[in-house]
Amino acid sequence: MFKRQRTIGAPASVNGTGLHTGGRTALTFKPAPINAGIRFVRTDLPGHPEIPADIEYVTDSDRGTNLEHNGARVHTVEHALAAIAGLEIDNVLIELNGAEPPAGDGSSLPFVEALQQAGIVEQDSPRDYVEIESPILYSERDGDLLRELVVLPSDDFRITFMVDYKKPTIGSQYTVLFSLENEFVTQFAPARTWTFLSEVKTLWQRGLIKGGSLESAIVMADIDLPPGELAELKELFCITGEVAVGPDGILGPSRLRFDNEPCRHKALDLIGDLALLGAPIKAHVLAARSSHAANIELVRRIRSAYKKKRFKSRYSGQSVPGKDVLLDIEGIMRILPHRYPFLLIDRVIDIEPEKHVVAIKNVTINEPFFPGHFPGHPIMPGVLIIEAMAQAGGVLLLNTIGGDPADKLAYFIGIDQARFRKPVRPGDQIRFELDMIKFRLRTCKMHGKAFVDDDLVAEADLMATVVDREQPGVSA
Repeated sequence: MFKRQRTIGAPASVNGTGLHTGGRTALTFKPAPINAGIRFVRTDLPGHPEIPADIEYVTDSDRGTNLEHNGARVHTVEHALAAIAGLEIDNVLIELNGAEPPAGDGSSLPFVEALQQAGIVEQDSPRDYVEIESPILYSERDGDLLRELVVLPSDDFRITFMVDYKKPTIGSQYTVLFSLENEFVTQFAPARTWTFLSEVKTLWQRGLIKGGSLESAIVMADIDLPPGELAELKELFCITGEVAVGPDGILGPSRLRFDNEPCRHKALDLIGDLALLGAPIKAHVLAARSSHAANIELVRRIRSAYKKKRFKSRYSGQSVPGKDVLLDIEGIMRILPHRYPFLLIDRVIDIEPEKHVVAIKNVTINEPFFPGHFPGHPIMPGVLIIEAMAQAGGVLLLNTIGGDPADKLAYFIGIDQARFRKPVRPGDQIRFELDMIKFRLRTCKMHGKAFVDDDLVAEADLMATVVDREQPGVSA
């Protein structure tokens, strides 16, 4: 069903203390125009710098998701982002006069209520979705704990989440979200952040949970603390009066809002972290024992797969490359100005703009250089191996700068550390792998390697810049 982008109708604020930094913060949601996305604004810093809510700006994810852009940071963004994503809002500014959103009660509910009070407004532009074509998997081992995430194609957004901590206070739990519209506000937004009592002191010593309290988090009593240690924790968190463990294993007066509230909060965190894709996703996400760090790695994989899909559809035209081919020769010729006999790559099989590219060159006896280069002992000239490598790098660079690559040319302005390890002969297939080391304005530095099978045959550092294709006096 066709849906339009959405923003809010008026500013709305939430005030309080940050969970990890402990600083007092006022957060204000403000309307934003079409395609603005979600952006944090640090109003307490000179120039009011903006930090886009985007996976590219994640700095760390230790007990929370933190963003940084041009030296400006914002901590623990996942609960505010979950509120925005859960209400299916696309464009909003989040002004902060501190480094971290208020913790509130440890859930997304305070943010949801503020956004609902502001009113949600449709905008005159369609929503752009991230759609999944094939499964995406991520897993990692954290000690004895195996974290696993799988993203499956789906016509809607769904989550299935499972935790099993093998502790009496939690044990095994699972939850399922079928519909953001029908379930998020009542079934997931109220789920609060939590931790084990055995972790509290360690987290404090690591400089975290400075603003934590029994009102802003659930503390699961997985151990019995001696009176001295309990008194120390009460002093750290400015708790007065007696603190007892309730019948459901929670320290203090709080009681669970749902039997599986810890698992629901994990799903809430996942919703917030997925918002860093920059667009809503249509997929069924299955998660087992996930963490912020695992969520972030999954989002990176989804972003990479989505970029490849868009890249492939943009250049493939009427010719449909195979499963393992992102760009065939027709697509390459839409980007590069080179033609026979100087078009020296045949396929692009992998690309992540701003990061890396993998391209293929099939070397045959019919190459025009073989009759004159070592006649009777055909070897591909090293300079042409570097030229083919540079052409692969050109595809990467022209798809990094933005805009239409057909309007630009990639000029190579330097070659350093070129080395030729083994000869390349007719019948060989060269695989070029280039990684972008530095990118500034329109100039970049890349390190390229050329392989035949698994043997390194050449490598070099390449510097390139981008110019307009129709620049006067410039020859392609």
